[in-house]
Amino acid sequence: MSVHEFDPRTGLFRETLSVFGRSTAGRLGASVASLGDLDGDGRGDFAAGAPFEDGGRGAVHVFLGKADVESIQGESFWRVL
Repeated sequence: MSVHEFDPRTGLFRETLSVFGRSTAGRLGASVASLGDLDGDGRGDFAAGAPFEDGGRGAVHVFLGKADVESIQGESFWRVL
């Protein structure tokens, strides 16, 4: 899953975050939803669906927002089956 940010100065989008699921077939990021601020740190948290993960059963990954976007990469904070 890649997140792109629009830069109004250049009129271009730039990739700000790439997160990889457990398998390429899982399609992590097929759906994404804002969750507000679950942990109260002042940063937005989000959920990303992976509808074909775990042999087609699907999963939702919850990611906690960070000041340093690159530190979000890696395992999700919660994984809901």
